[in-house]
Formats: sequence, structure tokens, C-alpha cells
Amino acid sequence: MTSPDTYDSPNAASIDLSNAVDQTPVLVTSQIQTGEEHRSETRFRVRWHVTAWPGESSEAAHHGFIKDISFKGVSILLEHNLKIANTVMLHLHLPPLAAGQAPRILEVKSKLVYTLHDSEELSFRIGFHFVQFKSEADREYLHSRLTTHYIKVGG
Repeated sequence: MTSPDTYDSPNAASIDLSNAVDQTPVLVTSQIQTGEEHRSETRFRVRWHVTAWPGESSEAAHHGFIKDISFKGVSILLEHNLKIANTVMLHLHLPPLAAGQAPRILEVKSKLVYTLHDSEELSFRIGFHFVQFKSEADREYLHSRLTTHYIKVGG
């Protein structure tokens, strides 16, 4: 006859599970539960238009919005998944600061880091690391614009 802790097996007597419960590893609280930010780069929440051209070819442009941005990368929302693209050319459409001015468009070659479906936004959220700005002036303008006019949301 077997007890609740054993079964009919040649090795049943050698298995001791009594300490297994006591040695269970402690789980780390996730970012979702605590709201704590684990990214090293400060992010800024903006809702700017963005245009993405995947790959090196003349594929169709995809239009969407920026969810958040840092000095080194961006998270954008698109209706289409770009997971097959490695390098993407992004045009960041920064709205004018005063009436009557045109938006400033920053062109940035970027590397796709992640893609997932964002159920809250009903879009694909795609993360990019900035590889190369068209000009150093564009990089400096982005830095100045974010630090002067936007509130940090993490980092």
C-alpha cells in the first residue's frame, strides 16, 4: 500500500520532498505590480506623429504615433507589425511650438528592438534604438525640446 507522499516505484523510498517547499525561491515583484521603472534612459511621454519605412527598400510608409521617447530610442504605435524589418527609417514629426510655424521633421535611422501588440492602444507597439540622426543638429534639437517642454515619465 502507498501513502499520499509515495507511489509504487523502485526509487520511491529515496525521494524526499519535505524540504522542497522551504527552498522555494522568492519571486521578484514585477514592474506591472509596483509601477517601478527599470529602464536606464529617461523617457518622455509625447503624442507626435511618426512615419516608418521598413528595410532598405522603397516599401510603403507606415503612419502612427509615438507613445514615449528618450534620447536613445522611441516606442511607437502602428497598425502594422514591422517585426520582419531590422533597420527602419523614422520621421519624427515634432509639432510647432508657436502658431503659424511648420512641424519639424527629424529623420532617424533606427534598429527595431521589440514588437508586441498593445491591447490598450489596439495597435502594435514597436521599440526602436536610434542608430543615426540625419544631422547632429537634429539630435541636439530633440534633446533640447524634450528637456525644455516635456515631463519625464521614467528612467
